[in-house]
Amino acid sequence: MQEKLNSLIRYYEEERDRLIKLIDMYVLEKEFLSAHTHSIELSKVKDKLAMFNILKDDRFDQKEITETINKYENLVSSGCSDFHKYLYQEIIIRQKEALLDLTILSKNQNHENTVDTVLNMLVEKKLKCFSLILDTSERFSCEIKLQKKIFIITIPRINTLSKTFWFDEYKLSLLMNLGFNFYPNKNKLTVKLKQNDTHDLLPIKTLLSRLVFEVLGHNQFRESYIQYGHKVCR
Repeated sequence: MQEKLNSLIRYYEEERDRLIKLIDMYVLEKEFLSAHTHSIELSKVKDKLAMFNILKDDRFDQKEITETINKYENLVSSGCSDFHKYLYQEIIIRQKEALLDLTILSKNQNHENTVDTVLNMLVEKKLKCFSLILDTSERFSCEIKLQKKIFIITIPRINTLSKTFWFDEYKLSLLMNLGFNFYPNKNKLTVKLKQNDTHDLLPIKTLLSRLVFEVLGHNQFRESYIQYGHKVCR
């Protein structure tokens, strides 16, 4: 499974590089509409690449931001124009703020409440199920349980969510593309994942990551928490 993850990362890195070259070519040829279209696709590819890199290394975000800060600090010290120096310093300030946010988030997270740990508790039959609250404001959540080596992931309250401003037919189609089945009469979406290896959590972690990055958006995910039984783990 690790090799499959590495293959996905390589694929999206190649796709990212291909799109960057295409965008540069369209800009040079002043075909700005085509450049814009491909830049939207590039953004989606970068999101997926970030998702898989985070699955491989949970410190990927911090490392990437640190590299960006070092890059622009080197550009500032290389003797650029005042205009570019100002732009680079603004980027550095924003990146340092983002790095601080990630550092604070990492320090505030209790290891025993991480998704990895709770998934392992399911596998070890220490839990029957838990809920991952992904958006506290809209109460967007998914319930996860393991039955006979099959992970069952359910998104409840679909009828209520469909009345919110952000959950529309497009969001529903994204969830369907992830393998969810819609049960209107039961007011829920459900997907089942077979656990081929007792210790292999990558398939369900990949699904949850795609749910966060492709459907919800990672900024809202920072407001998430885990709930199981009558205990809420913030």
